[in-house]
Amino acid sequence: MARDWTIEKYKEFCMAVKDSGRIVLPVVDYLIHPPEARKLVMRHDVDISGKRTLRMAEIEAKFGFRTSYYYRKVKKTFSPEVLRAVAQLGHEVGYHYEALDKAKGDIQRAKEIFERELAEFRSMVDVKTVSMHGNPLTRWDNRDLWQHYGFSDFDLVGECYLSFDANKIIYLSDTGRTWEEGKHNVKDFLAGGKDLERPALRTTDDLCRFLSESPRDVYLLMHPERWSTSLRDYVVQATRDRLACLAKDLLATLNRKK
Repeated sequence: MARDWTIEKYKEFCMAVKDSGRIVLPVVDYLIHPPEARKLVMRHDVDISGKRTLRMAEIEAKFGFRTSYYYRKVKKTFSPEVLRAVAQLGHEVGYHYEALDKAKGDIQRAKEIFERELAEFRSMVDVKTVSMHGNPLTRWDNRDLWQHYGFSDFDLVGECYLSFDANKIIYLSDTGRTWEEGKHNVKDFLAGGKDLERPALRTTDDLCRFLSESPRDVYLLMHPERWSTSLRDYVVQATRDRLACLAKDLLATLNRKK
């Protein structure tokens, strides 16, 4: 049995998903024409390294899975070659937007940034859905852009948080290096779903058993950089995750004191 949060464990996870009999879907397929069978929506938000997503995308393709990958428009993640390669494997490729953060809360400027960056993505791949990047250290929520504009304004099918109903699908993410939703999910949750009862899933093995046994539809968010390919990589990422969680804890404490 492989160590959790490694690419070898991810292969075990994919095998467990295959054995579970669930239908694996990218976000766009779920929003347009979801099947009746038990569903598993698989989404990846690429925050740090675009090139590292190829290994994960290739593994999924070998299992016959089509999933969704959302890339930030920053130097280390935005690679035309990677975006095209992931799309050629059959996966959905989308835009991981943070326009309101970049515009420091200015809605009009955020719209201009969103339009410009979306056009850059669409010059390489067909983008139908987008995913908000939730930076816990900023005071803005990038989803607030949609209080002023509609998806049709940008020829989009939907958004990875706002287009899902927390009462119809269980949303789980690997944020905080666990599948158990808690204090580290600062902005990473579906509207109306943060207070719903969630299964106590700490490890990926816990998640695999749940996917096999539960009749519920499930929506997973994974960050490719979290699934390490070497011991050094594992230590670096585990340290980074730990520091991020400590920063979130400190921020939460400071906010309570205000």
